[in-house]
Amino acid sequence: MMSSIYRRRKRMIPDFAAMMFKTLQEYDNYTLDMNAQAAAKRVRKNVETVGSELLVALLCAGAAFDATECPSVLVGCAPEQFGKYRADLMTRADNESSAEKFMSARPAEWMNTKAVYLTGKSFADAPDIKVLNAGLDRKVVKADVYLKLEDETFVGISVKQTDAATKSNYSVEKMFNEEEDRIACQKARRDMLAAIGVTTYYEDSKRDEVNALFYDRENPYWTLLRANIEKYKNSITKTLVDCLYGAGVPYPLYEFDGTLLVRLAPVELADVVFEEHLPFYMCDDGVTPRKCAKMFYRLVTPRGSYRVEVRWKGDCYGASPQFQIHCM
Repeated sequence: MMSSIYRRRKRMIPDFAAMMFKTLQEYDNYTLDMNAQAAAKRVRKNVETVGSELLVALLCAGAAFDATECPSVLVGCAPEQFGKYRADLMTRADNESSAEKFMSARPAEWMNTKAVYLTGKSFADAPDIKVLNAGLDRKVVKADVYLKLEDETFVGISVKQTDAATKSNYSVEKMFNEEEDRIACQKARRDMLAAIGVTTYYEDSKRDEVNALFYDRENPYWTLLRANIEKYKNSITKTLVDCLYGAGVPYPLYEFDGTLLVRLAPVELADVVFEEHLPFYMCDDGVTPRKCAKMFYRLVTPRGSYRVEVRWKGDCYGASPQFQIHCM
């Protein structure tokens, strides 16, 4: 049974929407329609206001997961921003299940929270959180929601939309410490593109031809990139693992993926394996090579095993590929 704290409370139209909508149903229909229109126009979804983050923040604030107004203890979420978060939340079919799992797993000390901060990855409008994370590498600052408990201590919660969501993504070339190595990789990449007439940023119509250049994992760029990943293997492994588990943050850090709430903690580098993994290059039959512009690595820690894809997130000319980490 769901707790009455987030199921039985009467829902009302939020104040900022009351002038436009007569009923709660009209407001809900509007938010659903807006998202449907965006999808129909193939508009890229705004990743700055993710509904699953709002769900966690509302539950921590003692509100219903589908609350229509921002609770007083939820700090730094303006009405317009709250509406955007909620519009995304309304598109999700698993909210009730996620809410049940979060509520059953959250520690007892979170029950009396003095303040909840919904920041996403930016906390410019939350001075307390800015001070809390001062001096930290932004890659280890993973929390999207922060709790200020009764004893004035803080807790951070990283919220993933699903257990299949990318854990982290970081530029590969930027992890090469020596500038000459970064420059050499950029040159190799752009030389390959120049061979097919690409000498600047390109249109989507060119994407298939560009991607085909990188299907061969022994091409000049992948070969050079592989050599540099091996050269900087220790520092890269440490960076990936530290960022994956939020090493060095001065507060307890948790992750919720819609199913499990887990406490993140650093691991010893000696217990970690990071290596290129040939089976990932194969289709499900284990024989047919995948046709993709990627390299694949395996990351194994005492806390889990991960598939690490080296791939682009957009344009190949202007940017390095990224390490994108996924649970196995």
